[in-house]
Amino acid sequence: MKAAVFEGPGEKSLQESPQPAITEAGDAIVKIVKTTVCGTDLQILKGDVPTCASGRILGHEGIGVVDEVGAGVTAFKRGDRREDASLGSMHETTDVVSLPQRDLFWRDAANSGMSQLRLCIRSRAGRRRDQGRLAESGPKNEVEASMRDRKIMMMAGAGALALSAATGPAMADAGGLSFWLPGTFGSLAAAPAVPGWSFASIYLHLQASGGRGANFVLPGGGRGAVAVGLTDHADVFVQGITYTSALPVLGGQAAFTVLGAPGNVGVGVSGTVTGPLGNTVSGTRTDNRTTFADIFYQGTLKWNQGVHNEMVYVTGNIPSGTYDSSRLANLSFGFVAFDAGAGYTYFDPKAGNEFSVVAGLTYSLPNHDLQYQNGIDFHLDWGASKFLTQTFQLGLAGYYFQQITDDSGPGAVLGGFRGMSVGIGPQVGFIFPKLFEGYQGYLNLKAYADLETENRPKGWSSWVTFQISPMAPEPPAPKPLVRKY
Repeated sequence: MKAAVFEGPGEKSLQESPQPAITEAGDAIVKIVKTTVCGTDLQILKGDVPTCASGRILGHEGIGVVDEVGAGVTAFKRGDRREDASLGSMHETTDVVSLPQRDLFWRDAANSGMSQLRLCIRSRAGRRRDQGRLAESGPKNEVEASMRDRKIMMMAGAGALALSAATGPAMADAGGLSFWLPGTFGSLAAAPAVPGWSFASIYLHLQASGGRGANFVLPGGGRGAVAVGLTDHADVFVQGITYTSALPVLGGQAAFTVLGAPGNVGVGVSGTVTGPLGNTVSGTRTDNRTTFADIFYQGTLKWNQGVHNEMVYVTGNIPSGTYDSSRLANLSFGFVAFDAGAGYTYFDPKAGNEFSVVAGLTYSLPNHDLQYQNGIDFHLDWGASKFLTQTFQLGLAGYYFQQITDDSGPGAVLGGFRGMSVGIGPQVGFIFPKLFEGYQGYLNLKAYADLETENRPKGWSSWVTFQISPMAPEPPAPKPLVRKY
């Protein structure tokens, strides 16, 4: 038989589709003789429905004749003419949909459109003993698709909105820290979200120590080195806003995020700071200030194919002007950096299993005050979680960071100084399905501990993220029964 198949925005084809068969007592085969073209079909063809990937069969309003019924079907018989105005699963690559028998009703009027589709309708009465059969590799009806979209959109923006937490307790670039804060991305990072505006608040606490014998180039002493007993901490309150477009870009979903972060940062040195002219400051020295981080931006492009999701991103910073080279403590970097990469998310909403990984590269421009330029950094963030219920998630997250080229410039008195760190920690998430009209909430708590570091302070971080974002659309209500005599 023939079926109209969506091939991408603006593209469709007529393809052969396999004949359905009765496999359960509650099944019925309906031969479709007429169909309509719904507005939803047109939206899919335009590419305005991100959850509909290439290869899906179009059409969900049809008139047909019952061709075959299972042994448990009593509401209709072979030869009955049936019309249904909301066969949601016909948007998916399946010939089996779930409908109560009462939703299949008489209608004599002929609708416009043509189709040679034979559809297998599985009544809910006939599937109660096998609730999971309709979804083998992803959502097979609009209810499951809606549930999946809600979980995805609750978390997909959290990684992007955490971006500005990369400010850290900025001994800026040279203090053993980088533009990229390991662990920024997390679970469901590559999954598309619901179009519209979303908002996030993130509280980030960082605690780290250089340990005895560790050397770091720092501000506050010009181009120099600090030895023995470096400690630092930061408490940052990130505020971010994201706009996710409903207009497809290259077949994917585009989003743009802007973030800012006030916070408090403290740095302590219980050793010797040697300046560029050989002058030294010995003994204990501390610096603490409440200030603002840089402004951060991020653009993402995401694609979805069932349980598989891909993403590319680019991000960077706009200096806030609060960097002070005479201070040990800064939240601003004192330089401009660019970061780009790609990610993948596997998410099976039926089983509740999720895994995400994002990798990227950072290129930093020189810090002219310190005459120091960071080398190119490679970073990989990952998250794995299990939805124990529809609103509760538990899992792990981790990162690997490796500087792949040397630091440079007159201020790089310690040589190449390539940094490395590996960390892991727990995460827990809670979804609030209806926070207020049209929006829902998501709370995520996670923490990381460094397992191993090289040329970077060793410590831990904790993150508390609360996100407000648009609710996924509710499944369409069935159209009222219409009978003509």
